[in-house]
Amino acid sequence: MDPGADGEQGGAESSGVESSEVTGRLPKRVRQRNLAPQLRRRAAPPDGEPADGEPADDDFPEPSPELSRDLMSSLQSGWLRGRDEDDEPEDLEPRDEWGRS
Repeated sequence: MDPGADGEQGGAESSGVESSEVTGRLPKRVRQRNLAPQLRRRAAPPDGEPADGEPADDDFPEPSPELSRDLMSSLQSGWLRGRDEDDEPEDLEPRDEWGRS
C-alpha cells in the first residue's frame, strides 16, 4: 500500500466520503463517524484524563491486603457452595428414557 495514497484519501474523507465503488478501495474507518451528536460532545479528553464530573482514580483509596484477601476468600467459598448445591444425587435404580424404573 502506498503511504501517499493514505494521505490523499484522508484529505478526501474530511471534505466528503467517496464510495468504494468510485475509488475501488475498501472504505477507511473513521472513529465516531456514526456516533450520535450528543455522545460526541461528551467525548473523553485525548490525554487520558477523566472528563469533568468523573472522579479521578486518586480519589479512591487502595484496598488493604486483608480486604482483598477476604473478598477473594468469600468469592471462592461462594463458588464452592454453588457447585455443591448444584450437584444432583445419582439415581440408584437405572431408568429408561421415559423415567420408569
